[in-house]
Amino acid sequence: MRYEHYTIKKYDLEKDRHIPDNTSIDRWNRLRYDCENFYAPKTYFDEGQNWRILRGWANDSDTQHDDVAKGWAGIQTIPRTIWLDRNGKQFIQWPIKELETLRGKIV
Repeated sequence: MRYEHYTIKKYDLEKDRHIPDNTSIDRWNRLRYDCENFYAPKTYFDEGQNWRILRGWANDSDTQHDDVAKGWAGIQTIPRTIWLDRNGKQFIQWPIKELETLRGKIV
């Protein structure tokens, strides 16, 4: 199975290079965004909110036959704000706060 990974880096302005820290080694045990069928991640920076937002896609786990019958095989994930913890070592993600406006009354 293929997973999407991320690295934590420092930028060296003089050398114009990104230098990964030791938690972001380019090997099989790299840092993963998500533990499920998450792929094609894209981020963008919202200057008004001063945050970075991550979006991606998730596969459905049905058979190809079932996917054709229902007419779809994946969905776009919930947009998430992303940041690093205080130590700058752990990736944190949380659904964007605007999703709260979609909730209705508790039943």
